[in-house]
Amino acid sequence: MKQFIKLFLFSVLVVLYFITAAPFYLIARFFPYRARIYTTRICQLYAKAALKVLGIKYSQDGESSIGNRLIVANHLSYIDILLMAASRPTCFVTSVEIRRTPFLGQICELGGCLYVERRSRDNLNEEISDITNALMSGLNVTVFPEATSTNGEELKRFKSPLFRAAINSGRSVVPVSINYKKINNSKVNMTNRDSIFWYDDMRFGPHIWNLMKFKHIDTELVFGDEVLSSCEKKLSLISHRAVKKNLDIYL
Repeated sequence: MKQFIKLFLFSVLVVLYFITAAPFYLIARFFPYRARIYTTRICQLYAKAALKVLGIKYSQDGESSIGNRLIVANHLSYIDILLMAASRPTCFVTSVEIRRTPFLGQICELGGCLYVERRSRDNLNEEISDITNALMSGLNVTVFPEATSTNGEELKRFKSPLFRAAINSGRSVVPVSINYKKINNSKVNMTNRDSIFWYDDMRFGPHIWNLMKFKHIDTELVFGDEVLSSCEKKLSLISHRAVKKNLDIYL
């Protein structure tokens, strides 16, 4: 019964999100970066509400200084997006495959996401330019540089090209470690992690329905020190090390 109530409330939030964000999607056709300033704030509001409906709580350790940054984090689940969006207004960089995914694609479009083609480098310079322009327009931009979600057993190597946007825009990089601590007071480990982690070929619908059966899930965001460098590979390596330092491993 509680699952159905959560599903109803979550569905209401999604509908309200679409209604609220739709006008800014039209404005974005003409003023893409200005519109994103508002859509990211809308996303923050609804992300906080969605986390509450789903029973997901997060603590936050550390904080970057005032100003927009390129934020990089490990990636375990679609919940990561709600957590990061709730923590601050930010637009996300995601793949064109997600853009083409029903439901998730529409949410990303209305949220002002920036897109990259993971399987091809043909448009890489244009994609970096889009992220650079977003940063220079005063937006926070969040990237998951592992380029895929994982099962939490290890932190995959960070892809370095998109870090160039921080260099080109003169912005720093903020590394964030996303940790999932407890499910209904039970520590998250390899026996229960798949209830919240979403990776490989898991289906979204059945996964989020199962997620709704839990009363509460405790998570943690650890913000590391800002990183500055004129070398994208160095930025990638230092950020990877910072995320890994505060990261839980699920074995």
